[in-house]
Amino acid sequence: MDAKSVELMLEFLKLINDNLSNSSNYDLGLKVAFISVGSAVATSLIALITQLFVTNRIIRSEMYKVNHQIITQSNVSRLNKKKEKIVSLVSELLTLTDPEINPKIDKLKIITCVHKIQLMLDNFNKNESILNDQVNQLVLMVNGWINDQDSISLLSLMGKITDNVKQIYNDPIV
Repeated sequence: MDAKSVELMLEFLKLINDNLSNSSNYDLGLKVAFISVGSAVATSLIALITQLFVTNRIIRSEMYKVNHQIITQSNVSRLNKKKEKIVSLVSELLTLTDPEINPKIDKLKIITCVHKIQLMLDNFNKNESILNDQVNQLVLMVNGWINDQDSISLLSLMGKITDNVKQIYNDPIV
């Protein structure tokens, strides 16, 4: 640093010192008050912005949880109704095709029931796909469209269908 720069700095410091020593206590108190109020306002604004941000994040998180729970409950309810409907329709089909209950076959009721069952089944689900095949086999057997029509094979197939429906009904909902 050269001498001129040092001299300018010393004059500047002297000027500041003179101003501080010449100012009254009232001016200094006012300055302190402004600094205190400014700090309090700045702190309050920072706290407000932080609270708004945190509250917004919490609300979004809770909305996501509630939305997810509603969708899950809706899916569970829908699948439970589907399972109950499948049980009801298969029970009706087994009653319609049982030779001990209905010696005379009502093909229209049987085929209508089979169509309802097939519309409800998901062929990508292993157990439902097996049930679909078993129901088709039963209808072919009852309507005489395949030769294997004795009572033992018919009742055996009905037992397999019953077991499969129980398994579908008792499968946990994922």
